[in-house]
Amino acid sequence: LRKHLDYAQVAEIDQELGERLLTLHLKTPHGVYRLIFEGLSKYPNLILVGPDNLIISAMRYKNDVERLVIPQTLYAPPPQPLEKPNFWTLDEATFQKLWEEAGRPALGPWLKGNFRGSDAELASYLEGFGSQAFAQWVSLRQSVQEKGWESFSVLFGPSPSLRLFEKNGADPGEKRNFTSPSEAVAEWFQLENHNRVLAQEKARLESEINKAIKHEKKIAEKLKKDRIEAEKSDQYQWWGELLMAQLHKLKPHQTSVELEDVVRGTPSKLTIPLDPEATPLVNAQRFFKKAQKGSRGLALVEKREKEIADRALQLKSAQRSLPALQTVEEIRKARLELFPVKKEVREKTVKAKEPKVPTPNIFREKINSQFELCAGTSAIANEYVTFQLAQ
Repeated sequence: LRKHLDYAQVAEIDQELGERLLTLHLKTPHGVYRLIFEGLSKYPNLILVGPDNLIISAMRYKNDVERLVIPQTLYAPPPQPLEKPNFWTLDEATFQKLWEEAGRPALGPWLKGNFRGSDAELASYLEGFGSQAFAQWVSLRQSVQEKGWESFSVLFGPSPSLRLFEKNGADPGEKRNFTSPSEAVAEWFQLENHNRVLAQEKARLESEINKAIKHEKKIAEKLKKDRIEAEKSDQYQWWGELLMAQLHKLKPHQTSVELEDVVRGTPSKLTIPLDPEATPLVNAQRFFKKAQKGSRGLALVEKREKEIADRALQLKSAQRSLPALQTVEEIRKARLELFPVKKEVREKTVKAKEPKVPTPNIFREKINSQFELCAGTSAIANEYVTFQLAQ
């Protein structure tokens, strides 16, 4: 839209009280243009209208039957629900009469839903005055029309908000008051942006913690399997001793063997699985190796299980304390405590070997693909050929 408004001057600003329409009259050498902001909740728009009342351009084009918003069509304001009276034009007596006719309903929802130019914050503010709400509104409206809005409050809260009114008896929490709407909006935007960054950092840290918890669970499940295998070390030792004690009874290529327990004296026979591709002696040796490995591994598994349990406890504690983190610095500090940055291991710089410069005065001739004839033509050259080149 800007190309149509070079060197334009704002001559006038119009807004009908209670309506969400704001018109900037822009004076140019070619006439007065109008930049119209339609602050409708569902379909906001910004429309540039020329001196001939034809639409030049808009942020949103609409091809509705009741109202066209396309270039080179006559501008018409958005249709208003005429059955709803304008909140800003009624006097106290009319308000009181309409409320009585409606059966004296709850003021907040009634004021919000049955009039143009009202909103939830204003309706909630007036509701606190009870039957005096209409007199309060007439007084407030007169003050606004004469002096404008004099105070703007920015509530910090978990979610910052900009307010003109405060609920009666409600504790607003931490807030700042401004006399300028621009300053209030700037403060609100700064808080909103800070909260957005804070929420993003929290979500990122929460995602990292959840991934880490899942990772630790997988390791814990794997350690359970390792523990079961390690706890079989005694069984493997038993089987190995049985096989060694009765090697003469074993035949090659057996998948299993049933032996009497001559080692520990249990009454029943034991069935021992075998590798048919290995000899009975190799099978016994394998059981001894597994037993030795299992006895060492059990201590390692127990140590690792304790580390995993402590880590899982740390992660879950951090997950519960996430809502208490109020600044980006606190979140980043918590991240570093949970996921410390590993120091980069510097690679050792290997000195490049200096290429050996061949000594001059050497006779070299390729005899075939395997042999080369080398001979020195001086004492120094012969020493080089013998002790360095020939190696």
